[in-house]
This record gives sequence, structure tokens and C-alpha cells, in this order.
Amino acid sequence: MAFDAGVAAPGAKLNVFEAGSSTRATTWSNIDLASIHENTNPIVADSDGLFGPIYLAPGVLYDMALTDANDVPIGFNGGIGDLSLQFVSQFAERL
Repeated sequence: MAFDAGVAAPGAKLNVFEAGSSTRATTWSNIDLASIHENTNPIVADSDGLFGPIYLAPGVLYDMALTDANDVPIGFNGGIGDLSLQFVSQFAERL
């Protein structure tokens, strides 16, 4: 599946894990990392194939696996840190 400027397919799923494990990790949709703004996991792309903001906890490493809406793997990126708060476009560029 091709990517266009960080756009995934409609309904694509971004699964976020603690690095090196199968334990789902928490991400946030707000920079203050308040629990009320937690993203779902997986994070599902909207009908345009876009994800909302994804913020990561400082000092935590994450593994991220992208699938299409039917859970067919598209890509994986490991060891992601909090340096890129708006992650999805960087994820797509690395695939």
C-alpha cells in the first residue's frame, strides 16, 4: 500500500506497544498527557486516512504497527521515542 504525505488508508489501524513487547501502550491526543485525552489502541484512521494528533510519554520507547482496516500488516516501526510528538507523518515516511 502506498502512502501520500503521511496519509494511510481509511480505517487503517495504528497499534502501539511498549517497545519490545506485545503490551499495548497508552498514547494521548493532547499534549498535556491527561488521561481524559487517551487515544484508543489501536488508533483508527478517519475516512480520509488521517490520524488525529498522537502524543507520546517522555522517556518511553514504543513499537508501532500499522495495518489496514482488515488487519493486514502495512508496516512496523520500533523504538519510537517522544521526540516526534506528531508521529504519523514520520511513520509513513520511514516505511
